Amino acid sequence: MVETQVLIVGAGPVGLTLALDLGQRGVRCVLIERNETSIQLPKMERCNARTMEIYRRLGVAEKIRDAGLPRDAPMDVFLATSMAEPALAHLPCPSVAEAKNEIAAHNDGRPLEPYQLISQYTLEPLLRSFVEMLPNVTVLFGCEMESFMQDSDSVTAHVRTDKGADATIRTAYLVGCDGGSSTVRKQLGIQLQGEGNIRNLRQALFHCPDLYERIRMGKGRHYHIAEGPIFPFIILQDSACHWSLHASASSDAEMAEIRKKAADVVAQSKKGAKFEDLAKKYSEDPGTKDKGGDTGWIQRGQAMPELEKAAFGLSKGEVSDVITTQIGIYIIKVTDKEQAHTKSLAEVMPMIQGALSKQKSDTMADDIAQKIGDQLRQTAKPSLDAIAKQYDLTVGETRPLGVNDSAPELGTAPEIKETVFRMHKGDVSQPVRNDRGYVVLAVKDINNAHQGTLAELHDKIVAEYRHDKSVELARQRASDLAKRAQSGEDFAKAAKALSLEVKTSDAVARDGSITGAGSVKQYQSAFTLPVGKTGDPVFLGSDWVVFRIADHQQPNQTDFDKQKKDIETQLLDAKRQLAFESFKSALEAQMRKEGKLKYNADTAKQLTRPS
Repeated sequence: MVETQVLIVGAGPVGLTLALDLGQRGVRCVLIERNETSIQLPKMERCNARTMEIYRRLGVAEKIRDAGLPRDAPMDVFLATSMAEPALAHLPCPSVAEAKNEIAAHNDGRPLEPYQLISQYTLEPLLRSFVEMLPNVTVLFGCEMESFMQDSDSVTAHVRTDKGADATIRTAYLVGCDGGSSTVRKQLGIQLQGEGNIRNLRQALFHCPDLYERIRMGKGRHYHIAEGPIFPFIILQDSACHWSLHASASSDAEMAEIRKKAADVVAQSKKGAKFEDLAKKYSEDPGTKDKGGDTGWIQRGQAMPELEKAAFGLSKGEVSDVITTQIGIYIIKVTDKEQAHTKSLAEVMPMIQGALSKQKSDTMADDIAQKIGDQLRQTAKPSLDAIAKQYDLTVGETRPLGVNDSAPELGTAPEIKETVFRMHKGDVSQPVRNDRGYVVLAVKDINNAHQGTLAELHDKIVAEYRHDKSVELARQRASDLAKRAQSGEDFAKAAKALSLEVKTSDAVARDGSITGAGSVKQYQSAFTLPVGKTGDPVFLGSDWVVFRIADHQQPNQTDFDKQKKDIETQLLDAKRQLAFESFKSALEAQMRKEGKLKYNADTAKQLTRPS
C-alpha cells in the first residue's frame, strides 16, 4: 500500500497546477493519470488572467510565457468570408506586452497578469517538468483510479496501471481533476451541470509556417469564417506555425480517401519500392519528409501507443500496415533494433553521483537551517548580518513589498510572504524553505497601508515600468543570443553585438553555485548538453542568463572506486530513511485515528513564530 497526504486524479492543467502548488508547500502528493503521455492534441489554447496570476505566485509565469505565443503577438479576433478576403468584423485585443504596459500604468484593481496563448499540448509537458522536479510529488502516468472508499480519517483508492497491475493508495485527501467524465465525480454522485452536445465538430491540426505572415486581414488568434452551413473557424496555436481547423462535418469520407492513399504506399513498399523514396514523395511530416521518414531511435513511452505497439512488434526491415492515430495516419518501417539492457554501474554513475550530491547539499542546508533556528531561539536580539557572516551566507535587500507584490529573489514559496506579513520591525524569522533552499527574513521597516500621494504613485509606477521594461529587454536580448548561438554563430561575438557581458565560471557540480548566476539547480540541462552547445535562457528573478558549455569533466573511475563503499552506504542509509519515514507516517496516522496522538496547532505556532 502507498500512503500519501494528497492523491490527485488527473494530470491535466488543473491537476498538474495543484500538484505544483502543494509540492512547493512541502505537501506529499501522488498524481496519477490514466493516459500514458501528456496530451498531444489541441484542446485548451489560452490561460486567462487569473490562471497566470496563480502561475506568477508559483514562480513559473514567465517560463510559461516563454513557451507560448510571443509576447508582442496580437490577440485579435476576425470574422470573414474567407481567409483570403478582408475582414467583415474585427475585434482588436491587446498583445501580452501591450496588456502588461496597461497594467503597469493603472492601479484600478485590474488583474496583475494578462492572458497567455499557449496550447495545452505545450503547457502540460511543461507543467509536468516543473512537478517532477519536486521531491515530495510522485507522478504516475498510465495509472487509472477504478474506485475509492472513504472512512472518518482517510480515503483508500484502488488503481490499476497500464501493465494490468493493481495497487492501493491511502491518502488524507483525494482530489478529482479528471475532467468532465470524472470517475471521482461520478462515484461521489455529483451531477454534471449544464447543457451538453451543443455542437459536434471535427478538428484538424495542420502545420503551415507561412500562413501567419500571409493572412490578408491581419494577425490574430481566432478566425471565424462566415460560410454556411459548416461555419468553420481556425485557431492559432502557440508556435504560430500550427493551426487547428474546427468545422461541422457530416462524414469521414475525406479520412477514408487518405487511408486509401496510405494503403497504396504500403503496397508499393512491400512490392520493393524504397521506403525512403516513398516517404520523401508522400509524407506530410515536415520534420522527417526530407530525411526519408527517419525519426531516429525511439524507446518505450516516447511514441503514441498505436505507433509504439506497431514499432516494437515489427522485425528489422519490416513495414507496418496503415496505422490510424488521434492526429493522423502513419506507416512505419523498422530499420534497426537494439535489445533493451540493464545499465552498468559505470553508465549510471553520473546519475547516482548527481543524486547523492543533491541529497548531500539538501542535508547540509537542512543542518545549517536547524543550527540557525536554534541560535535564533536562544538570542534576545538576533542580527541578520551577524548570522550571515557566521554561516557565510549572502545578505540582500528587496524593494518595499505590498501584499500583492512578488519578490523573485526570495523564491516562490507562499510561506515566505505569509511569514513577512506576520513579522514586526526588527524581527528576524526562523529559516523558511523555498524552492531553492532556505531564506532567513528580517523586516527593516514597515509602512502602514495608505492611499498613496500622486508623487508616491508616480515614482512607484515609473520604477515598476522601468523595471518591467528592463526585464523584458533582458529577456529579449537573452532570447536573441540563445537563438544566434544555437544556430551556429560564435557565442562571444553574438554577445558582444548585443552589448552583453561574457563570463566564464569555474567548474561546478550539480549541487554547486555560480557566482552572480545562482544555484546550479537552475542549469540542470547543462549536464546533458555537449561541449560547445548553448542552453536556453534562464530567468533569475530580475535578470536572464544564457549559458554555453565550455567543458565537461567526466567522473574519475579511480575516485569512484575509492568512494564506491561510501556511495553504497549512503544509498542504503537513504533507503532505510525512506522506510523509516513510511513507518513513521503510518504510525502517526494510526495513533491519530486511535486518539493517542494530538497536535496542538497553537503551541506549534508559538514555537515557530519569528524571534
